[in-house]
Amino acid sequence: MNGQQRHGTTMSAAGAVSDEVAAALRSAVPAVRAAAVGTVVLADGFSCRTQLEQLADHPSVHLAELLAAHLTSLDQQPPR
Repeated sequence: MNGQQRHGTTMSAAGAVSDEVAAALRSAVPAVRAAAVGTVVLADGFSCRTQLEQLADHPSVHLAELLAAHLTSLDQQPPR
């Protein structure tokens, strides 16, 4: 590889970030950083979750994880 690893993304020797990281820094990262504490951030792709963790310092979950957590909480509620 012709670049160095930083924040889980490839940077060129001149320090330029990939198009994907540049796009994340323009839109997704600022939105996630501005989200209220406790906001669940949904990101299905591995690279999206990795970028959000590393660039926005915020965890995210896959849709399957979110649904599983919700279904588990429903199973633990008393019957009506």
